[in-house]
Amino acid sequence: MSSFVETAQSLGKDLKSNYYTTYRKNAAEKLGKMGTDEALNELISSLKEEKDTGVAQAIVDAVCAIGKKGSVKELLSAAGASADNIGSIVAVITGEDQKKAIMAFGALRMDEALKYNVRRKVVSNQDAISRLWKSGSPAFQFLEELAQRDVDIETPLKKDPSLIDSALSATSKLIRRMGCRAAGKTGDPKYLPELIDALIADDDPTEAESAIIRIEKKLGGKGRKKS
Repeated sequence: MSSFVETAQSLGKDLKSNYYTTYRKNAAEKLGKMGTDEALNELISSLKEEKDTGVAQAIVDAVCAIGKKGSVKELLSAAGASADNIGSIVAVITGEDQKKAIMAFGALRMDEALKYNVRRKVVSNQDAISRLWKSGSPAFQFLEELAQRDVDIETPLKKDPSLIDSALSATSKLIRRMGCRAAGKTGDPKYLPELIDALIADDDPTEAESAIIRIEKKLGGKGRKKS
């Protein structure tokens, strides 16, 4: 038996059975770098048992790093959906199961045709877009792609203030700026600390600055002068 197979088996065992999430994440990353068929098999089989979403994300990233054709179908199968059934994939992505959402989005990163078909299904359903927002950061990349194709993804954010916090903390500039707009329209001063953070972090702080001005005006202040 080759050392590669033994290494994959050893890491696979660690990935499935180690109590500590850090060790499981490291095992997934090493398997992804190994890039062998044995490593891929260990990664995909471990998805069926993994309960921690952070480890699941590491496994998906490792599978995507290997990038082998055909692994999309295996990945989705492990997530409980068939790559031949677009409807069930949409159900996974727009559902409440965070782990399955992470795995499905990982699979979509590897298959443009699949992504296109799923996008068509999701775009026609505003409820699905709302659920994407509720999925949090795993869905932001997909939401950004929809927005770049002139799909209205901002309406659910305006209607549901509970989504604003995650939008304001997003690494995506587009998503964060939408969060700033929504926060400003609420006039709620609780968003000021996050808006100030966005003001500092963004290379174009217009939305954050406008939101701060709106909130300060609602509080009866003089507003914030633009520099």
